[in-house]
Amino acid sequence: MIFDISTPDAAFKFIQDFFNITGSGFIDEYIIECNNDFDSFWNKRLDYIDSTNIDHLKYKALHVTSNWDDCLEIKMQGIKNLQAVLSEQTTLRNLLLEYGVKFDIENKALVIGEKVIDIDYDKFRGRFRLTSEEERIREVARKIYFDPQVNAFFSIDDIARYGTDIHCRPEFLMNLSSLIPRIKEVEKIWCTKSKGYIVTFLADFDQFAWYSFYDYEDNYWEDMESRLILKKWLISNAVSRSFERGGSEIIAYMGSGVTITPEQIIDYTAL
Repeated sequence: MIFDISTPDAAFKFIQDFFNITGSGFIDEYIIECNNDFDSFWNKRLDYIDSTNIDHLKYKALHVTSNWDDCLEIKMQGIKNLQAVLSEQTTLRNLLLEYGVKFDIENKALVIGEKVIDIDYDKFRGRFRLTSEEERIREVARKIYFDPQVNAFFSIDDIARYGTDIHCRPEFLMNLSSLIPRIKEVEKIWCTKSKGYIVTFLADFDQFAWYSFYDYEDNYWEDMESRLILKKWLISNAVSRSFERGGSEIIAYMGSGVTITPEQIIDYTAL
């Protein structure tokens, strides 16, 4: 079974698969019997939900990216987190090297020509009264050491509304160009040459960060056995998406060290 809320139709199918019910049967039960009230439906179906094992459930997610090789690099290497992208043989790393910019991820250093900048994020956390340059360095460091994970969407209806043009160029270039003005030229090159893509993949639950599904980490640990909190998140979002109420932009955060392998990818769609 696949948790898929990428479209209202997909979400509706997940509900039918999960409850082993027809579409008309679900509509009758949810809208007529439960008066279109999720809590009533949840309580009515709680025994069934509690007894349903979701250990082998797959999760469908949509990764928005851009490139000019028809996703060949991704097809060969998968979708990598930012630390891997900046330290391994990738298009972004090689383009930055052409502009004299190199990252030493292990030693937490940004090398710009002969200049070495300390990008140890721990040295910036909790500090006040930073200079404007220190604030820009902190943002670069934050992206690499605090927020490097692969991000995707369980659902997104309008990519352009996301706000940071992730379908045009890597979001990280926005942070980097604010620190290194000549990187704006890299942004321009990327936007000019590249095409946007949605790369769709399937992942296991343990590949996601806990905050994809839970408000608090304590909830994640408390939910280890029953997974009722997780099931409620899945079902409520699927129901909302089925009736097109909410769910238009739900982010899927992968674990910090997770790479989406080429074998996990099921579709490439040009934008």
